[in-house]
Amino acid sequence: MGKQAPDFSPSDNPAANCESSLTRLLTLLYLPAFNFWLLLSPRTLSFDWSMDSIPLVESLLDPRCAITVMFYGFLTFLGVYCLTRCFLCVETSIEDHTGDETVRKENPSVAHRKDHAPKNGKKQTRSTESSGGPSKDTNSYPPYQNNNLPMRSFNVTYRNNLLQAALIALTIVMFSFLPASNLFFYVGFVVAERILYIPSVGFCLLIAIGADIIWRACNEDQQRLFTGLLVCVFILSVARTVQRNWDWQNEETLYR
Repeated sequence: MGKQAPDFSPSDNPAANCESSLTRLLTLLYLPAFNFWLLLSPRTLSFDWSMDSIPLVESLLDPRCAITVMFYGFLTFLGVYCLTRCFLCVETSIEDHTGDETVRKENPSVAHRKDHAPKNGKKQTRSTESSGGPSKDTNSYPPYQNNNLPMRSFNVTYRNNLLQAALIALTIVMFSFLPASNLFFYVGFVVAERILYIPSVGFCLLIAIGADIIWRACNEDQQRLFTGLLVCVFILSVARTVQRNWDWQNEETLYR
């Protein structure tokens, strides 16, 4: 482009060409929340969101400002919570490891008896005698099966892995969306569905993490109900995708 910035029409991005700095700021802050809503509920879709498809946010009294505050507050809370919990889990693991090493150095015989405690012939509990399924009292799995293979359990390590995965998902959502957010430099559109393709990877990962946490916190009946709800949401999303694909057959169906 001859080392020059692109020249966009004012109708392509009305918010970027608005004379009022307050209106421009409020509108551009609202656009990420609007894009997130498209991920949650892709009911209203369009191939062109230019001109007046999204009215400008011209006042702090606009109800959309409350949506903007809740959106950024939710992202901040989720990010800070995951970071602090990860740091706490790491510190706890380091303290436990340091304590075990100290016990082994000061009294090797106690550490030897501790390591071989399950082999002293005592009767194990009912949860560890099972075939590896969850116990009746809790929804967690025992750490080992009868063949001594490690099992997936909802312990501190697994919770830390979930938090790390949530941080990765948030990173994918935010950093992949920033170049098209109009917050650092203006682009030639207000909203475009195509820019949500990569952020949707992190969004789907967040949904999977949340579903896993909820599923583990439910009993058997609640798990069946929750699974049914997930299946219904999945079917609705597939149907909406198929319906949307028909819009791209030709220009006539697209413009309709």
